[in-house]
Amino acid sequence: MRLLPNNFKITQPYHFPFQHATANPFIIFDIYECIDKIIKEKSLGPEQIWNCDESGFPSDPQKCKVVSIRGQTAYKLTCGAGCDNTSTLAVCNAAGKYLDPLVIFAGKNLQNMWRRTNALPETFYGISENGWMTTEIFYEWFVKFSRQVKDGPSHF
Repeated sequence: MRLLPNNFKITQPYHFPFQHATANPFIIFDIYECIDKIIKEKSLGPEQIWNCDESGFPSDPQKCKVVSIRGQTAYKLTCGAGCDNTSTLAVCNAAGKYLDPLVIFAGKNLQNMWRRTNALPETFYGISENGWMTTEIFYEWFVKFSRQVKDGPSHF
């Protein structure tokens, strides 16, 4: 099965650790049974069931991969922006509604150049030493998330 058009290629594949690619099906089934029980007990609808997923984006050139047109050299720009890793937390509910993301940069202070004027209006920014999620950042974000879900964000 082809995932890309014929004129594209993927280079420098990312090594995905085996333990992340597999899971014990008995553990997964137990989790789904528990979730199903809670949904039924609380009579939760799709608007009340939320999912969040964190992804990291390293800026280390050795950890980058690119998609390019076959036969053409793939270029990448590396510059000293001061952030080695950037993490994001995306959130949506089972009804398809979304909240603006949490973006975490590596550093000690949030640089103005990291905030974009075209960013979603309620984007939440965090800073950690390595650009990864911390308990403190998650707690601050969760307080905001709780308020947004209770009050309803502007794009609901």
